[in-house]
Amino acid sequence: MSFTVLNLATALILATLAAVLVILPYLWGRSRRRVLVPSLKLWSQLCPGRPVQQRWRVTELWSLLLQLLATTLLVLASAGILLKPGGRTPRDHVVVIDTSAWMTSRPEKTPLLEVARQLAWRYVSSLPPQDRVLVVEAAAIPIALTSFEGDRQVVQLALRGLRVRPSAFALRPALEFAQQALERHSRSPGEIVVITPGYIRDDAKPEHLPPAVRWIPVQPRPWRNVGITRLAARRVGGTTEGWQILVALRNYSPAPTSVDLFARFAEAPAGQARLRIPGGQVVEHQLLLRTNAAGLLEIQLDVRDDLAADNQARLQLPAWRPVEVAIVTDRREVFRAMFDEHPLVRARYETARPSTNAARADVVILDGGPTPHPSSDPTLVISNRATGPAATRPERIQVVTNGFPQLLAVRGAELIARPGNQLQVKPQDLPIARTTAGVVGVFRPASRNGSAQVVLGFDPLAPEVRAQLAVPLLLTGLIELLANVPPQQWELVALSPGPVSVSIPTGLQPKEIRLVDANGQPVPFRLADRALEFYVDRPTVVRLQWGHREWSYSLTLPDISSELWSPPRGVPRGIPRVQPPGSREYPLWPWLAGLAAGLWLWEWHRYASRSSERSPTGGSAKGWARPAALVRLNDTSGSNRRHA
Repeated sequence: MSFTVLNLATALILATLAAVLVILPYLWGRSRRRVLVPSLKLWSQLCPGRPVQQRWRVTELWSLLLQLLATTLLVLASAGILLKPGGRTPRDHVVVIDTSAWMTSRPEKTPLLEVARQLAWRYVSSLPPQDRVLVVEAAAIPIALTSFEGDRQVVQLALRGLRVRPSAFALRPALEFAQQALERHSRSPGEIVVITPGYIRDDAKPEHLPPAVRWIPVQPRPWRNVGITRLAARRVGGTTEGWQILVALRNYSPAPTSVDLFARFAEAPAGQARLRIPGGQVVEHQLLLRTNAAGLLEIQLDVRDDLAADNQARLQLPAWRPVEVAIVTDRREVFRAMFDEHPLVRARYETARPSTNAARADVVILDGGPTPHPSSDPTLVISNRATGPAATRPERIQVVTNGFPQLLAVRGAELIARPGNQLQVKPQDLPIARTTAGVVGVFRPASRNGSAQVVLGFDPLAPEVRAQLAVPLLLTGLIELLANVPPQQWELVALSPGPVSVSIPTGLQPKEIRLVDANGQPVPFRLADRALEFYVDRPTVVRLQWGHREWSYSLTLPDISSELWSPPRGVPRGIPRVQPPGSREYPLWPWLAGLAAGLWLWEWHRYASRSSERSPTGGSAKGWARPAALVRLNDTSGSNRRHA
C-alpha cells in the first residue's frame, strides 16, 4: 500500500484537524452564559418543582463516532492510497546530470552532454513504470527540471531541455540537494544517480556519500585539453604608453603539449608565440600592446584538443584621451616638473589668460591673482600665493572627499601648507578643503553665468609643500573634477564566472564602492582583509569603481575543473539491468470515498429522523434535524418556556 497524493504524516494531520472541526460544536456549547432573572416571590410560586437537568450532555455518542469515521475515510481517500497485493514497492529516484563547461567537449565527435542525455534516458527506461524520477541539472548550482514524475514523456522533455552552464560541476551541493528532495518529497526513497565525466571543483568534494548513490561515468578517461584560464590587460606603469597583456594557459592533460598563441587587436595581428606546457601545469605569457585607441583584443590558441570553448578570450580595450590643460603662470618650471610626465594631463603654458580665439582647453589653471569671474572654461584658481595674517605658520589641511569621488585618492595622505586669507563661501559653494580656522578651498558648480570653478586659498606648489605626496593627487583630482573626465579604466580582466577577489586600499568604505554588472544592476560584495570579494554565477561584465578609477571584469571564460574524482569502492556503477514491472496496483480512494458517503447518509437517516420524532412540537422550529457535523444535545429551553 502506498500514498500517491499525500504521505502518511500529512494524512494524519488532516484527519486530526477534521476531527477537531467535528467535535468543536460540542465544546462551544459548554461555555457559561449569564442569565438575568426577576427576584420576585411570584416567580418562585409559578415555577414550583421544575426538574434540574444537566444542560450540556452528549446523548448520541454513536452519531459522533460515525461522523469521525466517515471524516477519516474521506481524508484517506484524498491521500490517493494504492493497494498492491505483493511484489516491489514503487520508489522515487533523483537523476543528477553534469551540465558544466566540460560537457561541451567532443572526444568522439559527439558532445558529452548528448552522451549524458542518452545515459540518463537508458537509466530511466530500466526502471519499472511505477517508479518516479526527479531530473536535476547541476553545475555550480543544482536546478530541478521536474518534480518526482512518473510520466516518462515529461522526463524525456526535461532531458531534451538540458543546457550547458559556463561554471564547473560542484558535486557536494548536488548530492545535498538530491538527499533533501528524497527526504522531504518522496514516497519511498530510491537511488541518487550521478551522470558525469568526473571533473569537479576542488572545493566541492563530498566528505561522505549519501546512501543509495549510483555512479554512471561519461566516457571516463583523461582528455586532451589546453585552455585559457585568465586574460588581463593593464596600463603600462600607469601611463599612456600602451597595455601590458598577461595570458595564463593550463594543460589539463597529463602529457606535455605545445600550442601556438596568436594575438589580434582591432582585427590586426598584434603578436604570436609558441609555448610548451607541461602536463597539469599553468604557464603565463606576457606581451606589450602599444596603442591608445579603442579596439577588441583577441587571444586565440591554435591547438587540437577535446574542448574548444576555452581556446579563445576577448577584451574590449577603451581609448585614452588626455585632458588639455592651459596653465597661466610665471612659475613654468614648477608646473613642468608636476605635469610634463603626467599620464592624464597634456599641458600648455601661457603668460596671460587664453583669449576666445585661442585653442579650447578642457581646464584652465590660473596661478595667483584675484579670483576671476566665471568663464566658459572650467578654471582652477590658486588665488593667494602671498602670506597673510592666517599664514604665519603651516597648518594641516583636510580635504573633503564626501561627494567628490575624484578626491578619494587624497584621503589618508597628509597635506600641510600655509593658508592665506580665509575664503568667503557663497551659498552655492561646496567646501573641498578646510583648516581649523575655516574654509581654504571651494568648488563652485557650473551655472548659467559660466563653467565650474575651484578656488584654493593656499599655494600647493610652494617650495615646502610641493614635495608632499598629497599635492599631485590633489591637483589630478581637481583636474578630473573640473574636466568631468569619466572613470579611467586601468585594468581589464577576463575570468570565468564564480568567486572573484580584488585587492583594494585600506580604509575604503562600502558606500564609496560601486560594483555593477553589464545591465547596471548592483552586484553584492563584501570587504575582508584589504580585499573585495564577490560572486557571479553567469557570464557577464562586472565594473568596479572607487574614487575615479574603474576595473572591468569580463566573466566570460568557461570554468574548467582540473580535478578528476572517482567514487569509493562499493558504489554501484553503470546502468542496472532492466527491472521487471511490478504487480498491478489498485486504487482504494473510490471505495474509501463511497464508504464515507454511505456512513454519512446512514448517520443522517438514523439520528436526524430520531431527533425530529423527539421534538415536543413535532415541527422543525424546536425539533429541527441537525446536520451530520453536530451532536444532538439535551435542549431544556422548550421545557423552560412551557413551565414559564
